[in-house]
Amino acid sequence: MTLTFRFPVPPPQAIGRLRDWLDKLAKQTGDRVVCAFGVEGVTTGTVHIHAVVGFLGPTRVTVTEADALWRKWGHAQVKVFNPSDPGACWYLAKEGAWDVTYGRPSKHWPRLPGPLPSIFPVP
Repeated sequence: MTLTFRFPVPPPQAIGRLRDWLDKLAKQTGDRVVCAFGVEGVTTGTVHIHAVVGFLGPTRVTVTEADALWRKWGHAQVKVFNPSDPGACWYLAKEGAWDVTYGRPSKHWPRLPGPLPSIFPVP
């Protein structure tokens, strides 16, 4: 997915808004979500985020719901991830800088619950 902003934001603020959005997704599903993301556009001033989000519990958020939860900050181009198509992961890390973060359904849950769970099937 690609997350853009209505107004220019510095990378730390962009990451903070990403985490706020992930917390909203997690609160809606009642369980943590994990996100691998990359921040692009730092040198051009058009900061945006590419991300792959995984839901750790059985409940999912629809593409429409995910887009609506981001709308207050800008535009979300959300697509369902296809693990057999490596394009999303390549696109995420194409500028070489990426990281992993979590969304929490409650602020009392830790941001990092330990080792990264295996959310994608390994052949």
